[in-house]
Amino acid sequence: PPVIQIHGSVRWPESVVLSSEGYRQLLHTQPAYTAFLKSVMSCRTILYFGFSFTDDYLNEIRSEVMAMKTHKDRKGLEDATSLAYAITNDQTPSHCKHYREHEGVTFLTWDSRRDGYGVADRIMGSILRMTQVAAALSGSTVILCSLGHTTEPENLVSLHMHLEQERKNPLYKTFPPSYFTPFTLHRTNQMCEIESYLKKGNFMQSWVVLFVDEKWKSIPLLHKQLIQFLWNRHADLCTEFYPPTLLVWGLPRHATTEPLPTESPQAAQPEGPPGVSLKQQYERKNPNIRFCCKREEVIEQFLGTSTPRL
Repeated sequence: PPVIQIHGSVRWPESVVLSSEGYRQLLHTQPAYTAFLKSVMSCRTILYFGFSFTDDYLNEIRSEVMAMKTHKDRKGLEDATSLAYAITNDQTPSHCKHYREHEGVTFLTWDSRRDGYGVADRIMGSILRMTQVAAALSGSTVILCSLGHTTEPENLVSLHMHLEQERKNPLYKTFPPSYFTPFTLHRTNQMCEIESYLKKGNFMQSWVVLFVDEKWKSIPLLHKQLIQFLWNRHADLCTEFYPPTLLVWGLPRHATTEPLPTESPQAAQPEGPPGVSLKQQYERKNPNIRFCCKREEVIEQFLGTSTPRL
Protein backbone atom coordinates (compact mmCIF):
# COMPACT_ATOMS: atom_id res chain seq x y z
CA PRO A 1 0.00 0.00 0.00
CA PRO A 2 1.21 3.54 -0.72
CA VAL A 3 2.73 5.69 2.03
CA ILE A 4 1.57 9.31 1.97
CA GLN A 5 3.83 11.81 3.74
CA ILE A 6 1.32 14.65 4.04
CA HIS A 7 3.76 17.08 5.65
CA GLY A 8 6.56 16.50 3.17
CA SER A 9 9.69 14.38 3.02
CA VAL A 10 13.29 15.02 4.07
CA ARG A 11 14.30 13.89 0.59
CA TRP A 12 12.73 17.11 -0.70
CA PRO A 13 13.34 19.71 2.04
CA GLU A 14 11.27 22.34 0.24
CA SER A 15 8.19 20.10 0.68
CA VAL A 16 8.40 19.95 4.49
CA VAL A 17 5.62 21.82 6.32
CA LEU A 18 6.32 22.79 9.94
CA SER A 19 4.55 26.09 10.64
CA SER A 20 0.91 27.18 10.90
CA GLU A 21 1.51 29.43 7.93
CA GLY A 22 2.62 26.44 5.88
CA TYR A 23 -0.50 24.50 6.87
CA ARG A 24 -2.76 27.40 5.87
CA GLN A 25 -1.00 27.72 2.54
CA LEU A 26 -1.50 24.04 1.79
CA LEU A 27 -5.16 24.14 2.76
CA HIS A 28 -6.24 27.36 1.07
CA THR A 29 -3.92 27.85 -1.89
CA GLN A 30 -3.57 24.28 -3.17
CA PRO A 31 -7.03 22.86 -3.90
CA ALA A 32 -5.55 19.76 -5.54
CA TYR A 33 -3.90 18.84 -2.23
CA THR A 34 -7.21 19.09 -0.32
CA ALA A 35 -9.13 17.23 -3.04
CA PHE A 36 -6.56 14.45 -3.03
CA LEU A 37 -6.78 13.97 0.75
CA LYS A 38 -10.60 13.95 0.65
CA SER A 39 -10.57 11.38 -2.13
CA VAL A 40 -8.14 9.09 -0.29
CA MET A 41 -9.98 9.40 3.04
CA SER A 42 -13.36 8.65 1.48
CA CYS A 43 -12.29 5.74 -0.75
CA ARG A 44 -9.55 4.01 1.24
CA THR A 45 -8.95 2.68 4.72
CA ILE A 46 -6.26 4.89 6.25
CA LEU A 47 -3.59 3.82 8.72
CA TYR A 48 -2.25 6.83 10.64
CA PHE A 49 1.27 6.47 11.98
CA GLY A 50 3.10 9.26 13.82
CA PHE A 51 -0.03 11.41 13.62
CA SER A 52 -1.31 13.44 16.59
CA PHE A 53 -4.85 14.34 15.41
CA THR A 54 -4.22 17.92 16.57
CA ASP A 55 -3.81 19.48 13.10
CA ASP A 56 -6.92 21.62 12.73
CA TYR A 57 -6.87 21.75 8.95
CA LEU A 58 -6.65 17.95 8.64
CA ASN A 59 -9.35 17.48 11.26
CA GLU A 60 -11.56 19.77 9.18
CA ILE A 61 -11.03 17.59 6.12
CA ARG A 62 -11.68 14.44 8.16
CA SER A 63 -14.92 15.96 9.50
CA GLU A 64 -16.17 16.61 5.96
CA VAL A 65 -15.42 13.02 4.97
CA MET A 66 -17.12 11.73 8.13
CA ALA A 67 -20.25 13.76 7.31
CA MET A 68 -20.40 12.02 3.93
CA LYS A 69 -19.62 8.52 5.18
CA THR A 70 -21.70 8.39 8.39
CA HIS A 71 -25.12 6.89 7.76
CA LYS A 72 -28.26 5.97 9.67
CA ASP A 73 -29.09 2.41 10.57
CA ARG A 74 -32.63 1.00 10.93
CA LYS A 75 -32.92 2.30 14.47
CA GLY A 76 -31.98 5.80 13.39
CA LEU A 77 -28.65 5.67 15.23
CA GLU A 78 -25.49 6.96 13.66
CA ASP A 79 -23.05 4.26 12.66
CA ALA A 80 -19.54 5.61 12.23
CA THR A 81 -17.79 2.49 10.97
CA SER A 82 -14.02 2.39 11.09
CA LEU A 83 -12.77 4.59 8.29
CA ALA A 84 -9.23 4.57 9.60
CA TYR A 85 -6.82 3.06 12.11
CA ALA A 86 -4.09 4.76 14.09
CA ILE A 87 -0.97 3.30 15.71
CA THR A 88 -0.34 5.45 18.75
CA ASN A 89 0.76 4.73 22.31
CA ASP A 90 -0.75 5.59 25.70
CA GLN A 91 -4.35 6.29 24.68
CA THR A 92 -7.00 5.96 27.42
CA PRO A 93 -10.04 3.68 26.94
CA SER A 94 -12.38 6.70 26.93
CA HIS A 95 -10.26 8.43 24.26
CA CYS A 96 -10.28 5.28 22.11
CA LYS A 97 -14.05 4.92 22.54
CA HIS A 98 -14.69 8.54 21.53
CA TYR A 99 -12.61 8.31 18.37
CA ARG A 100 -14.07 4.94 17.40
CA GLU A 101 -17.70 6.03 17.85
CA HIS A 102 -17.52 9.65 16.67
CA GLU A 103 -14.47 9.95 14.43
CA GLY A 104 -14.45 6.55 12.75
CA VAL A 105 -10.86 5.91 13.90
CA THR A 106 -9.83 2.75 15.74
CA PHE A 107 -6.70 3.20 17.86
CA LEU A 108 -4.12 0.42 18.09
CA THR A 109 -2.58 1.48 21.37
CA TRP A 110 -0.51 0.19 24.28
CA ASP A 111 1.11 1.27 27.55
CA SER A 112 4.62 2.42 26.57
CA ARG A 113 5.80 2.53 30.20
CA ARG A 114 5.07 -1.15 30.56
CA ASP A 115 5.72 -2.45 27.03
CA GLY A 116 8.16 0.05 25.54
CA TYR A 117 8.03 1.37 21.98
CA GLY A 118 8.87 -1.83 20.10
CA VAL A 119 5.16 -2.66 20.03
CA ALA A 120 4.74 -0.31 17.06
CA ASP A 121 7.20 -2.42 15.03
CA ARG A 122 5.35 -5.60 15.94
CA ILE A 123 2.01 -4.10 14.93
CA MET A 124 3.43 -2.98 11.59
CA GLY A 125 4.92 -6.44 11.08
CA SER A 126 1.54 -8.06 11.75
CA ILE A 127 -0.16 -5.72 9.29
CA LEU A 128 2.40 -6.57 6.62
CA ARG A 129 1.87 -10.28 7.18
CA MET A 130 -1.90 -9.86 6.74
CA THR A 131 -1.62 -7.76 3.58
CA GLN A 132 1.48 -8.92 1.69
CA VAL A 133 2.09 -12.49 0.59
CA ALA A 134 5.87 -12.00 0.66
CA ALA A 135 5.70 -11.05 4.35
CA ALA A 136 3.20 -13.78 5.24
CA LEU A 137 5.37 -16.48 3.64
CA SER A 138 8.63 -15.16 5.09
CA GLY A 139 10.91 -18.03 6.03
CA SER A 140 8.48 -20.64 4.66
CA THR A 141 8.71 -23.22 1.93
CA VAL A 142 5.96 -23.58 -0.69
CA ILE A 143 5.58 -26.69 -2.84
CA LEU A 144 3.25 -26.70 -5.87
CA CYS A 145 2.32 -30.30 -6.75
CA SER A 146 0.70 -31.72 -9.86
CA LEU A 147 0.38 -35.25 -8.49
CA GLY A 148 -2.12 -37.30 -10.50
CA HIS A 149 -1.97 -35.05 -13.59
CA THR A 150 -0.51 -35.97 -16.96
CA THR A 151 0.19 -32.29 -17.71
CA GLU A 152 0.63 -29.31 -15.41
CA PRO A 153 -2.66 -27.54 -14.65
CA GLU A 154 -2.97 -23.95 -15.84
CA ASN A 155 -3.75 -22.71 -12.33
CA LEU A 156 -0.47 -24.22 -11.08
CA VAL A 157 1.46 -22.30 -13.74
CA SER A 158 -0.34 -19.03 -12.94
CA LEU A 159 0.18 -19.43 -9.18
CA HIS A 160 3.85 -20.21 -9.71
CA MET A 161 4.29 -17.02 -11.75
CA HIS A 162 2.48 -14.99 -9.09
CA LEU A 163 4.64 -16.38 -6.28
CA GLU A 164 7.84 -15.84 -8.27
CA GLN A 165 6.93 -12.16 -8.44
CA GLU A 166 6.31 -12.13 -4.68
CA ARG A 167 9.81 -13.53 -4.12
CA LYS A 168 11.15 -10.32 -5.70
CA ASN A 169 9.26 -8.11 -3.25
CA PRO A 170 11.47 -5.17 -2.14
CA LEU A 171 10.57 -5.70 1.53
CA TYR A 172 13.22 -8.45 1.63
CA LYS A 173 15.84 -5.77 0.89
CA THR A 174 14.17 -3.05 2.95
CA PHE A 175 13.97 -5.03 6.20
CA PRO A 176 16.82 -6.92 7.88
CA PRO A 177 16.75 -10.75 7.71
CA SER A 178 15.63 -10.88 11.33
CA TYR A 179 12.31 -9.40 10.16
CA PHE A 180 11.64 -11.01 6.76
CA THR A 181 13.51 -13.62 4.71
CA PRO A 182 12.54 -14.86 1.22
CA PHE A 183 10.44 -18.00 1.04
CA THR A 184 11.52 -20.97 -1.08
CA LEU A 185 9.33 -22.13 -3.96
CA HIS A 186 9.27 -25.60 -5.54
CA ARG A 187 7.26 -27.14 -8.38
CA THR A 188 7.02 -30.90 -8.82
CA ASN A 189 4.89 -33.92 -9.74
CA GLN A 190 6.96 -36.45 -7.83
CA MET A 191 6.22 -37.73 -4.33
CA CYS A 192 9.90 -38.37 -3.64
CA GLU A 193 10.75 -34.74 -4.41
CA ILE A 194 8.06 -33.49 -2.03
CA GLU A 195 9.57 -35.67 0.68
CA SER A 196 13.04 -34.34 -0.08
CA TYR A 197 11.92 -30.69 0.08
CA LEU A 198 10.22 -31.19 3.44
CA LYS A 199 13.18 -32.98 4.98
CA LYS A 200 15.81 -30.40 4.17
CA GLY A 201 16.17 -26.69 4.66
CA ASN A 202 15.59 -24.37 7.56
CA PHE A 203 12.02 -23.11 7.24
CA MET A 204 9.43 -21.96 9.74
CA GLN A 205 6.33 -23.22 7.96
CA SER A 206 5.57 -25.44 4.99
CA TRP A 207 2.77 -25.12 2.45
CA VAL A 208 1.87 -27.85 -0.02
CA VAL A 209 -0.57 -26.93 -2.81
CA LEU A 210 -2.36 -29.73 -4.67
CA PHE A 211 -4.48 -29.27 -7.78
CA VAL A 212 -7.72 -31.16 -8.44
CA ASP A 213 -8.79 -32.30 -11.90
CA GLU A 214 -12.18 -31.18 -13.15
CA LYS A 215 -13.53 -34.73 -13.42
CA TRP A 216 -12.42 -36.10 -10.06
CA LYS A 217 -15.22 -37.27 -7.77
CA SER A 218 -13.08 -38.82 -5.05
CA ILE A 219 -9.56 -38.36 -3.70
CA PRO A 220 -7.04 -40.13 -5.97
CA LEU A 221 -4.62 -42.64 -4.47
CA LEU A 222 -1.54 -40.42 -4.87
CA HIS A 223 -3.22 -37.64 -2.91
CA LYS A 224 -4.24 -40.05 -0.17
CA GLN A 225 -0.65 -41.25 0.09
CA LEU A 226 0.61 -37.66 0.34
CA ILE A 227 -1.91 -36.81 3.05
CA GLN A 228 -0.86 -39.85 5.05
CA PHE A 229 2.82 -38.95 4.64
CA LEU A 230 2.52 -35.26 5.62
CA TRP A 231 1.25 -36.02 9.11
CA ASN A 232 3.07 -39.27 9.75
CA ARG A 233 4.98 -38.77 13.01
CA HIS A 234 7.71 -41.09 11.71
CA ALA A 235 8.28 -39.10 8.50
CA ASP A 236 10.98 -36.96 10.17
CA LEU A 237 9.98 -33.73 8.40
CA CYS A 238 11.37 -30.26 9.12
CA THR A 239 8.12 -29.11 10.70
CA GLU A 240 9.36 -28.34 14.20
CA PHE A 241 7.43 -25.07 14.61
CA TYR A 242 4.23 -25.61 12.60
CA PRO A 243 2.64 -28.68 11.03
CA PRO A 244 2.47 -28.58 7.23
CA THR A 245 -0.59 -26.95 5.69
CA LEU A 246 -2.11 -28.61 2.63
CA LEU A 247 -4.09 -26.41 0.23
CA VAL A 248 -6.21 -28.24 -2.34
CA TRP A 249 -7.25 -26.12 -5.31
CA GLY A 250 -10.35 -27.34 -7.09
CA LEU A 251 -13.46 -25.90 -8.71
CA PRO A 252 -16.67 -24.53 -7.15
CA ARG A 253 -18.53 -27.63 -8.34
CA HIS A 254 -16.23 -29.75 -6.13
CA ALA A 255 -17.71 -28.03 -3.08
CA THR A 256 -21.18 -29.37 -3.91
CA THR A 257 -22.63 -32.87 -4.04
CA GLU A 258 -24.01 -32.43 -7.57
CA PRO A 259 -22.84 -34.98 -10.18
CA LEU A 260 -19.69 -33.94 -12.03
CA PRO A 261 -19.65 -34.13 -15.85
CA THR A 262 -17.52 -36.78 -17.56
CA GLU A 263 -16.53 -37.01 -21.21
CA SER A 264 -17.34 -40.72 -21.45
CA PRO A 265 -18.13 -43.64 -19.16
CA GLN A 266 -14.52 -44.77 -19.55
CA ALA A 267 -13.27 -41.40 -18.25
CA ALA A 268 -15.40 -41.55 -15.13
CA GLN A 269 -13.54 -41.51 -11.83
CA PRO A 270 -14.49 -43.74 -8.88
CA GLU A 271 -17.53 -42.43 -7.05
CA GLY A 272 -16.99 -40.76 -3.70
CA PRO A 273 -19.17 -41.36 -0.62
CA PRO A 274 -22.81 -40.53 -1.44
CA GLY A 275 -23.86 -37.03 -0.38
CA VAL A 276 -20.27 -35.97 0.37
CA SER A 277 -18.57 -33.37 -1.83
CA LEU A 278 -14.94 -33.66 -2.87
CA LYS A 279 -14.20 -30.64 -0.69
CA GLN A 280 -15.62 -32.43 2.34
CA GLN A 281 -13.67 -35.59 1.52
CA TYR A 282 -10.38 -33.67 1.63
CA GLU A 283 -11.05 -31.46 4.63
CA ARG A 284 -12.31 -34.20 6.91
CA LYS A 285 -9.00 -36.01 6.47
CA ASN A 286 -7.08 -33.51 8.60
CA PRO A 287 -7.73 -30.09 10.21
CA ASN A 288 -4.66 -28.72 8.38
CA ILE A 289 -6.21 -29.29 4.94
CA ARG A 290 -8.00 -26.39 3.24
CA PHE A 291 -9.97 -26.69 0.02
CA CYS A 292 -9.92 -23.60 -2.22
CA CYS A 293 -11.96 -22.92 -5.35
CA LYS A 294 -9.99 -19.95 -6.76
CA ARG A 295 -6.61 -18.27 -6.50
CA GLU A 296 -7.92 -15.51 -4.22
CA GLU A 297 -8.82 -18.15 -1.63
CA VAL A 298 -5.33 -19.65 -1.83
CA ILE A 299 -3.83 -16.19 -1.24
CA GLU A 300 -6.20 -15.63 1.71
CA GLN A 301 -4.89 -18.83 3.27
CA PHE A 302 -1.31 -17.60 2.90
CA LEU A 303 -2.27 -14.29 4.50
CA GLY A 304 -4.25 -15.92 7.31
CA THR A 305 -7.30 -13.77 6.48
CA SER A 306 -9.63 -16.54 5.37
CA THR A 307 -12.75 -17.55 7.23
CA PRO A 308 -11.92 -20.32 9.77
CA ARG A 309 -13.27 -23.79 9.07
CA LEU A 310 -16.32 -24.76 11.08
